[in-house]
Amino acid sequence: MLSHSDTESEAHGHAQLERLLEAALSTGYASDAVVARSLSQGRQLWQVRESISSAQAAEGLNIKHDISLPVSAIPDFVAYTDALLAQEIAGVRLVNFGHLGDGNLHYNVQCPVGTDAAVFLANQEHRINALVYARS
Repeated sequence: MLSHSDTESEAHGHAQLERLLEAALSTGYASDAVVARSLSQGRQLWQVRESISSAQAAEGLNIKHDISLPVSAIPDFVAYTDALLAQEIAGVRLVNFGHLGDGNLHYNVQCPVGTDAAVFLANQEHRINALVYARS
């Protein structure tokens, strides 16, 4: 979720945001975008963001990482680390979200479907932490 403010007119702010989103989409930094056009829509979008943690908790235990990176380094970090973990642990599930505008990434790892989460954490947490933090 991207938050944007502008000290000029509302139209100026919208134009700046549209240029930013177009650049992110054309370079592949974003694959989709939604812009709230009202306070109600904005609240609904924030509700989606705020529900990620509880939705992930419903899936079971997970290994959480709260990482700060330069914004420009986030795409490479995610691509590399996602591929590495998928190679090392078949079926591992990754849940990445955060407030990327300031370089904060919640990089969370869930066990493969059908795996006992407590056993997975006991056996893999140290290894996964080492792999994730080696690149952050």
